[in-house]
Amino acid sequence: MIESAVHHASGRFRKCRKCKAEPKHYQVRGRRSGEPVRFEPCPGRHRIACGCTHTAELPTLDLAESAWEQAQRRQKRRQAVAA
Repeated sequence: MIESAVHHASGRFRKCRKCKAEPKHYQVRGRRSGEPVRFEPCPGRHRIACGCTHTAELPTLDLAESAWEQAQRRQKRRQAVAA
């Protein structure tokens, strides 16, 4: 498995509501050691992460970005309920 950071323009992703950091986009290639061996190329996966939160590894950047947005909306609701 090879994980590499993909650089985007500042402000591309919504900042984390919890730690206020701008997340980074990571592209993952290959398989993890716990995954079964396949004899065809492993598709790339995408993950968006900051210091305190991250998305699952998803097949496209669009899916990872929408998962990040949903996580931020859930965090906003939790903060509203706590207040």
